Amino acid sequence: MEFFEDYFESHPAEQLQRAVHETSGQPYFVTGDALIDKWEREIAEGREPDLDEALTPNQREAEEARLERLRAAAGELDGFAGIEERLDG
Repeated sequence: MEFFEDYFESHPAEQLQRAVHETSGQPYFVTGDALIDKWEREIAEGREPDLDEALTPNQREAEEARLERLRAAAGELDGFAGIEERLDG
């Protein structure tokens, strides 16, 4: 942590700029990246940003498929998965 304190103290131009949202009064960071700055403003407004909005349709499909595989694997590890069928059977 001290490294970053020392670094930014000697390189102030590289620090993230802070702003205050005009209606909510919540602080947020300004990074210079349009999408990240949009997400920062949305968070300051109390909204949940759509972190998938930067994905292409193909990337979105691949991510959905990956999440389905993870959910299926987690279900297999869950000792309660399918318990209703086992209790009814």
